[in-house]
Amino acid sequence: MPINYRASCIATLVGNNFFTVTFYKKDGSIRALNGRLGVTKHTKSGTTNDITGKYLCVYDVKNKGYRAVNVHRISKIKTKGTTTIYWPILEEG
Repeated sequence: MPINYRASCIATLVGNNFFTVTFYKKDGSIRALNGRLGVTKHTKSGTTNDITGKYLCVYDVKNKGYRAVNVHRISKIKTKGTTTIYWPILEEG
């Protein structure tokens, strides 16, 4: 599956830092998640794919689990004191 350009830009923006992402879930509700990319501690293989197609694999710090976030449904990302606003594409599913 090809890497999504938007996902690649977001991964570059947040790097290895903690960030807060606000996005629309599949059911249309809004969720804010405090997490980090690149966490491999809780995987059997010791590796993780941060980007899989249109999804980011984000480690949820509060709930201690991995979450797949659709990059087309992201509305806001806050990292290192900077907030970036995105226009969500809700038709993408």
